[in-house]
Amino acid sequence: MVWSRSVGAFEVVPLIDASGPFFLDRGQAFPEATPGDWHLARRVDPDAFGPGQTWRLDFRCFLVHGPRDRLMLVDTGVGPADSPASGWAPTPGHLPSEVRQAGIDEADVDIVVLTHLHEDHYGWSVGPDGVPMFPNARYVIQRSEVGALAAGDPACERLLETARRRPTVLATAHLRQAWTAVP
Repeated sequence: MVWSRSVGAFEVVPLIDASGPFFLDRGQAFPEATPGDWHLARRVDPDAFGPGQTWRLDFRCFLVHGPRDRLMLVDTGVGPADSPASGWAPTPGHLPSEVRQAGIDEADVDIVVLTHLHEDHYGWSVGPDGVPMFPNARYVIQRSEVGALAAGDPACERLLETARRRPTVLATAHLRQAWTAVP
C-alpha cells in the first residue's frame, strides 16, 4: 500500500529503496550521541534498533507531486547490485519497483533532487547500463557537493558524467533556493 502526506500544495510519497543492518554499530557511527539521544531515537523509530548496538537503516527517497502536475524525486537510494553503495548497503535497492507501485513511470519524473552525493543517495540516478533512470528529469545537485568530490570518486564517473550530458541545475546555495526555481 502506498501512502502519502499533503503539505500545502504538495503531496509527498515516501519510498523505501532498501532496508538493512548498518555496517557499524550505533556507538561507532554516532560516538557523540548521549543516552538521551538514543532514548528519543528509540521512541521515534523503535524498529531501527536491533540486538546490542546494532541498528537497522531504511534508505528512503521521496516522490513529490507539485502544482501543475510536476513530479519530483528526492534522492535515488542505494541503487542496483553493482552501485557504489554495494560495499556496505543492502543492494540491490528496489526504487524502480517502488516508483511503479506508486503508479509512476520513470519517464514522468520532471526533476531529481540529490540532497548530497553520498553513495546511498544517488544510486538509481543512472542505471547499470549508464543510462539515466529518469530519462526526462532535470537533475538538481548542489554546486558545493560537486566541488567537494575528490578525483576518482565513484560519483564523478557514475553520476556526474551522465548528468553533464543531461539538463542539470547546479544549485549555488541550499536546495530550498533551487526548489523555488521549480515551476
